[in-house]
Amino acid sequence: MALVTFLKKPNLKVRLTALFVLIFGATTLTFALFMYYALNDSLLNEFDNSLYNYAIDVTRSLEAPPANEPAFTLFPLDEDKIFPFSTGKSLISIRHSSGEIIVQTEGLEQWPLPYKEAFLYIQQGHDSHYLTLHDTSHLSAAESASYRLITFPLDIGVPPDYYLQIAVPMTTFETQLERLKSIILYGFPLLILISVVAGFYVSSKAMTPINQLIDNMNHVQFGRLSDRVALPESHDEIRTLTETHNRMLDRIEDAFRSQERFIANASHQLLTPLTVLKGEIETHLNQNKEQDQFLQSLIEETDKLTKIVHHMLLLSRIESGLEHLHFQDIEVDTILFQVIADLQKKASTRNIKIDVKIHDLADRQALKGQEDLVYNLIYNILENAIKYSPQDKSVSVTLTWNQDATTLDIVDYGSGIDSENIPLIFDRFMKINSMVKTSGYGLGLSIAKKIADLHGFRIAVLEPAMQGAHFQVTMPYTADASH
Repeated sequence: MALVTFLKKPNLKVRLTALFVLIFGATTLTFALFMYYALNDSLLNEFDNSLYNYAIDVTRSLEAPPANEPAFTLFPLDEDKIFPFSTGKSLISIRHSSGEIIVQTEGLEQWPLPYKEAFLYIQQGHDSHYLTLHDTSHLSAAESASYRLITFPLDIGVPPDYYLQIAVPMTTFETQLERLKSIILYGFPLLILISVVAGFYVSSKAMTPINQLIDNMNHVQFGRLSDRVALPESHDEIRTLTETHNRMLDRIEDAFRSQERFIANASHQLLTPLTVLKGEIETHLNQNKEQDQFLQSLIEETDKLTKIVHHMLLLSRIESGLEHLHFQDIEVDTILFQVIADLQKKASTRNIKIDVKIHDLADRQALKGQEDLVYNLIYNILENAIKYSPQDKSVSVTLTWNQDATTLDIVDYGSGIDSENIPLIFDRFMKINSMVKTSGYGLGLSIAKKIADLHGFRIAVLEPAMQGAHFQVTMPYTADASH
């Protein structure tokens, strides 16, 4: 379960590599263990055959005593005989079927050889019995960590009367197994490391077409919906995925073209009647001065409807990607002063003073942006500050050139914004402070946020030093604009 959870977290390349290493490692380890035990059995079988032949040679060198002397005498073997055993000095013991030791080589007094199980095994019809002895602590001058014991009948009686037991050191056998263990112990981690590198390389090659497809998909923008991802030459699942993606883009492009036509038609159909209505009201106002208050109110409401339509259409075009951007070097201070000039009349009607401060903390650098959209961004935030400022108060505007970005701080001294409402203030048609009687329909800040996102700018609502609201616009010189 933990392994499955781990494989779900990393990216596909890491998961493929991990799966490859897991399968390769498990297969390699299984094969290594199989080879180890197979070689162990093979070497042990070969060792036992040699020991069996040696036991026959020793048996032939023994001469049975006369019938009235129940003992065996060990005679020196011929030089052609293999004695001692090839792996070291052999320890020999001859026992009667009763267990009595007839004769044994020096050194076995403190290390008696087990015999009962072997005698019973041979009495059941087997020609010999083998046993590995691992405890050599009581054997003086032991030549190996373990000895191999063979029990061999010396006569053909049923059951035999005398048995030959030979214990020989397993030095060569142990050396070969230790060498194989070392190969597995040091070779397996090396193979795993090689499999990690190989798996990562293979998975990287396998993921290359998918990464190329992802890069091509990321380059498709709203303003470039006609772009299509190039089809790979291979006829595989990647090509099928690419074709599916291109067909999806076809459907999306058709939907956006339809929306673009609707917005263009809506712009004309909505704004034309409002323009005509305003013109006729102004004409009627000039001819009927006594109704000027009523008609002036109608003109103001018509202006509000026109502004709402403009805002909604602009917001719709920005969100749909139909607002074609033309970024160029802009001067934020020039745009700011133009906004202040256009809002000065609205501020003056409520006796609100706009305090402007400019700080050069670093050399001024040009910003990339679309001038009319940046104008809208600053206009909406500053207009919002004027709208919610109490009468006879001031609005503070500070423009600062920093090392990495230009910041614009706009602070009003109104009722402020509750912390729980800050995430909502950039939603369209959202008016947080219902206690303040203001005109507007909650679109200005939503438009400002969309424009900022298009330019890679950041709008933050900060904690003001006094009562009110503090908006800060950060405009990096290397902004990641989505155009």
